Amino acid sequence: MATASLMAGLAFGNAGVGAVHALAYPLGGRFHLSHGVSNAVMFSHVMRWNSTSCPDKFIDIAIAMGADHSISESEAGDYVVAKIEALCVSVSIPKQLR
Repeated sequence: MATASLMAGLAFGNAGVGAVHALAYPLGGRFHLSHGVSNAVMFSHVMRWNSTSCPDKFIDIAIAMGADHSISESEAGDYVVAKIEALCVSVSIPKQLR
């Protein structure tokens, strides 16, 4: 576990997970959610926000997630967010803070 925690910390330094974690920490503290659940609840919302800032990166992500190579920048963000939301539903992550 210590090695896995170290590896995750090193990856986070390169991945830019700031917004998801910044929003998730107060949820965990205030509502006693697990760290994984609170991050998962915020993930699609942050991805949707970020997709407008760097749509070209979302094309690569969408293709990696199975989208057709001809996907447009305007479709890529929606595709990625929809896939993330579907995954969260499949593992019973709440969609809303309510």
